[in-house]
Amino acid sequence: MPSVHGHAGDKVLSASYCAATLNRQIKEGNFSVNEWVQNCLQLSGYFLDGNAFALSQYCCVPELSGLAWGDAALADSPDAALALFKAALPWFKQALQYYQLEGWVTEHCNILFEMSNLYRCLAGFEADAHKRCVMHRSRAKLLQPLEGQLSQQHYPGLSRSISLELGNIFREIGDIKAAAGREPDKVAAAGSAASLHYQLFLDSFKGDDGQLPAKVEPEMEQHYLSAAFCMARVLQAGAAQHKEPREYIAAVEQAVFWLDTLVGYVKQNSVAAWEQEAAMAAEMASLLKEKLALTQRQMAMQQRLRAAA
Repeated sequence: MPSVHGHAGDKVLSASYCAATLNRQIKEGNFSVNEWVQNCLQLSGYFLDGNAFALSQYCCVPELSGLAWGDAALADSPDAALALFKAALPWFKQALQYYQLEGWVTEHCNILFEMSNLYRCLAGFEADAHKRCVMHRSRAKLLQPLEGQLSQQHYPGLSRSISLELGNIFREIGDIKAAAGREPDKVAAAGSAASLHYQLFLDSFKGDDGQLPAKVEPEMEQHYLSAAFCMARVLQAGAAQHKEPREYIAAVEQAVFWLDTLVGYVKQNSVAAWEQEAAMAAEMASLLKEKLALTQRQMAMQQRLRAAA
C-alpha cells in the first residue's frame, strides 16, 4: 500500500502508510532488521525534508532505542553491523547540514555523539586491532574540534561530555594497542592524550578556589568517579614508560592522588554503588605508594654513591 500511494504521487499518504507498516512490524516482531532500519531512516529523511523535525526524530529515536546494538541482536554479525552503519551515517550527515553549530549547539553536538556511537558500535565487531583503532580515531576527529569551543557557562554539560568522551576514546585506543602488543611509546601516547581530556573533565568541577568539590551533582557522580579511576589507570600505565625517575615519580604521584580522591569521595559521601571500586582503588594506591617509596630510596642511594665517588 505505501508503494502504491508513492507511485501515485501522494507522498504524505504514502509516508503515513509506511509509518503504520513499520509500527505493525515492530510490534509483531516479524521483519528483517536491516530492511526495517533502512526504511525507518528513509521515512525520517522524508519528514526532515518537510521540516517535520519532531516526526523525523521519532522515527530515529524511540523505535531504534527499543532495539539495542551488539549482543542484543540489532546487529549480530560484522556484515550486519556494517550495513546498519552505512544506512545510518548519511542521515546523520544530512542532519548536520541543517543543525549547524551556530544556532543549534545542543542538536549539533548530540548528532556528533550519535555518529561517534555508530563508530564505537561498529568497532565492537572488528577483530583487527588496527582497524578498531582507526574507527575510534574517527570518533575523536568528530569531537575534538568542539573541545574548548563551547561556553562553560552556557553549556557545562555538553563541554564535560565532550572531554569525557574523548578521554574514553583515547583510553580505548591505548587498551587496544597494549593488548595487541604494539610499541610502548604508541600505547603511552594514547594514554597521555586520554589523561589530558580526563583532566579537562575533572577540572571543570573545581570551584573558584581551584579545589575539587566534596560533592558533585547526583547526575554527574558516576561520571566523575569513573573519570577519576580511568585517570589513575592511564597515569599508572604511562608511568612505566618514563625513563627519567623524577618523571616516573610525578606520574605515579598523580595516579595516587586520583585514587585517593576516589576513595575519599566514596567514603565521605557513602556511595554504596562504588564501594567495591573504592576498595580496589585503595589497594592500588597502597601498592603504588610502596613503589614510590622504593624508587625514592633507590634515588637517594644513587645520590650518596655519586657524592662518595
